[in-house]
This record gives sequence, structure tokens and C-alpha cells, in this order.
Amino acid sequence: MGLDMYLHRKINGEEIELVAYWRKANQIHKWFDDHIEGGVENVTEYPVTKELIQELLETTKDALYAFERGKDPSKYLPTQSGFFFGSTDYDEWYKQDLESTIEQLTKVLEEWDSEKVYSYYVWW
Repeated sequence: MGLDMYLHRKINGEEIELVAYWRKANQIHKWFDDHIEGGVENVTEYPVTKELIQELLETTKDALYAFERGKDPSKYLPTQSGFFFGSTDYDEWYKQDLESTIEQLTKVLEEWDSEKVYSYYVWW
């Protein structure tokens, strides 16, 4: 059990292709929860735009920059507690989540296909 988060796109309107995955990166989940109208519910799919993913990428870069300089990254990506959501500490695990997010979203944006529907899905 835990917070599993997926960014996927649909191929042929049905088949799902995973393009990014996070586990217990509650700061990323909180960002989606704050930026998707009405918030995010468990086991529900939410369409996302390229602009939304670009905004998350820039916010994550800002948080990593702050973290690496000993500043408060919670200004950009605060953690969120929850049942099986993982640690809320601003530590090396937090930093690794930021680095992984930057790597994954950079690739997603490089390979973005405007003909496909992208969605955020979470399970906890």
C-alpha cells in the first residue's frame, strides 16, 4: 500500500501508455491536487494539458534550486501527509523525488504528442 501516481497517455483512445510514475512523492501529488479543478480523488483519472506539465516542471526546478541552496523548498512544493503518503521531511528522499520528476517530465515534454490524451491517475 502507498501513494502510487501515474502520468499516462491513451493510444487509440483505449490503450494506456505509462509516461511517468512516482511512489510516495506526496509533494508532487499535492501539486496536482492543488492545480486540478476540484482537487484529486483516489483512483480517478484527470486529463492534463502540456501547459500544466510545463508548469509542474518549472515549479519542481524552483524547488530543487531552493533545496540545493539551503532555502525552503516548501514555498514551491510543500509536502502533504496522508495515509501511506510517505515522509513529509525535506530530506534526500524529497530531493530525489524532485530530480526524478524533472527527468521524467523533461522526457514527457520532449515526446509530447498532441494527438493523444494525457492523464494523471493516483492510487492510495
